[in-house]
Amino acid sequence: MKLTPIVLLRILPLTVFGSAITAPASAAQQAAASPPITQTAPVAAAPALGDVEHLRQYYIERGYFDVEIPENAVEVVSGPDKLTYVVHVREGRQYHLGAVTVSGNTLMATDALTKQTGLKSGDAFSPLAVEKETDRLTQLFKDAGNAAAAVQAVRQVNAQAGVVDVDFKINETGPTAAARNQPALIPSSVIDSSKLRVQSQAYGSRKDVFNGPTTTLDNFESHITTVNPGQASHTPHTHGNEEMLVVKEGAVEVFINGKTQTAPTGTIIFYASNDWHGVRNTGDVPATYYVFNWRTAKTPATIPPPATTPSLAPTP
Repeated sequence: MKLTPIVLLRILPLTVFGSAITAPASAAQQAAASPPITQTAPVAAAPALGDVEHLRQYYIERGYFDVEIPENAVEVVSGPDKLTYVVHVREGRQYHLGAVTVSGNTLMATDALTKQTGLKSGDAFSPLAVEKETDRLTQLFKDAGNAAAAVQAVRQVNAQAGVVDVDFKINETGPTAAARNQPALIPSSVIDSSKLRVQSQAYGSRKDVFNGPTTTLDNFESHITTVNPGQASHTPHTHGNEEMLVVKEGAVEVFINGKTQTAPTGTIIFYASNDWHGVRNTGDVPATYYVFNWRTAKTPATIPPPATTPSLAPTP
């Protein structure tokens, strides 16, 4: 049994054959010009509901939001050698685009973005076209270096006027123009210290852990220092930021403001802002300690240490 394409019947106050989309003059022309929804295999008498939904979306994508195609409005007319589907459609009003605007952006000119939307007031409203334009604007911001930007199309329907206003709201969650060159915040991390790169130093070695801003700190820096027996990582000095050391292995001699004391494995050492300090390994094996430095808006400038600097030079 051979099947013919779906035939559309538009129901208005006056019974008129055809569709406002294809505008055929007769049922025969209508069948030839209807959307590409056809049956190519024998079917039962039940309506082809998948094709009905396809047809409904065809209308909606062209601005016919009020289109009605009841499932029971699909008729199957049997002929001598074929079946013909007759679909009764209430198209309703076709909506058009009203105002097309862009808001929330600071990195790009609003007028330029609006012109690049590709949507024009007065065009038939198409949800698919709006979705594609949303994706295109999102990619435009990503190409400009704002990878975290998001674009949302907010629609305002004016049923009385038959128009849909569209505002593309830009959420610039990425860096703003003022902060574009600022370093990224240190993220939550689980760090395997054994995999950090070892940097050889005259006193032993060093591993950098992290160095950058956090939500509450202007800068947070950490490294791991290993000092060979009899060596000092540096001469006693001062700095405005506060600092903390945790002795992981071995023992060190700690100098703070002219006084020294021994710090064995497990000791925690804190240096207050601008305190005069230094460390030397007084043991027979390498000493390793973790270092943490932080700086905030309240961190003062560095005050130079006294003119007479104590010696933490290597022991003979």
